[in-house]
Amino acid sequence: MTSANGVETQNSGRARQWLKNLFDRWGLFPDPDEDSDAYWEHYTGMPAAQAVAILRRDMPADTRIAITTKADGTGSIQIYADGQIDDSQEFDLQRQRLGHGELTVEDQGKGLGRYVLRNEIELFRACGFPGFNMHAGFEAGGYAWARFGFLPTNLERATLREPIARRYALVRDLLDSNDRALLDRVAKIEKPADIWTLADADTDIGPQLQALRTGDGPAQDQYNRIMYAIQKTGYDGIKVVGDLRRRLDAGQSVYLGRLLLSGTDWAGYLDFSNQAQMERVGRYIGGWSASPQQSAPVPSPN
Repeated sequence: MTSANGVETQNSGRARQWLKNLFDRWGLFPDPDEDSDAYWEHYTGMPAAQAVAILRRDMPADTRIAITTKADGTGSIQIYADGQIDDSQEFDLQRQRLGHGELTVEDQGKGLGRYVLRNEIELFRACGFPGFNMHAGFEAGGYAWARFGFLPTNLERATLREPIARRYALVRDLLDSNDRALLDRVAKIEKPADIWTLADADTDIGPQLQALRTGDGPAQDQYNRIMYAIQKTGYDGIKVVGDLRRRLDAGQSVYLGRLLLSGTDWAGYLDFSNQAQMERVGRYIGGWSASPQQSAPVPSPN
């Protein structure tokens, strides 16, 4: 729920939580238009029950799934598993486009977020969509989505160059010659796949940061400049910096790719015709139910 100008208010947030609690307590779920299933099948050629079967693959038995489709082919998918998954994804079947999506995962490492992503991708592949788009943000999001295999659009690559260049410039002298040679080549993200090279940079820069953090005045000044640059070039930068500091406190690795990309905010895509990209995303989500060259199979409902 939002206010009249589209800005969420404190009261609207409480109202949304109240509705979610009501759904949870009484087992309720938004009821789609009585013609929703017919609209879905009209645009996709797939019975809605089969679509739900794809979305339910490997999900908990109590997962609630609703596909709401309007007469013009627009609609949304909602997936809710008590206390573990809260997902919504807008779509336009007529134009074969995806709209706003929001996925919240609190599954204590069960991998449900990967299942949701895989199932939605395979559903839209089966419906003939050319690809799957997403928006990377929220703390590690820009790093994680690049690791998964998503690529930034041409416009987003241009906006990513400044924050990445700023962070890289501050840590470049901390790296060995091999890392510098690699990152000098890809830091400007001239090609979409350069972001994969950045995300895969697995040099642990934690020891160098810790040495600056506990060093003399000039060293601490450099450490503070690095943290400040990350804070100012990322979505919710305070949380990103807090996460990096917790990792340092715990003696955990701080990979170079994480430092360069955490909190970066960008629109990305998965091109279903790009075999290399499909294979990379497939490794993350635990494998496809069809090869990257095939359309996803449409299972029959149980």
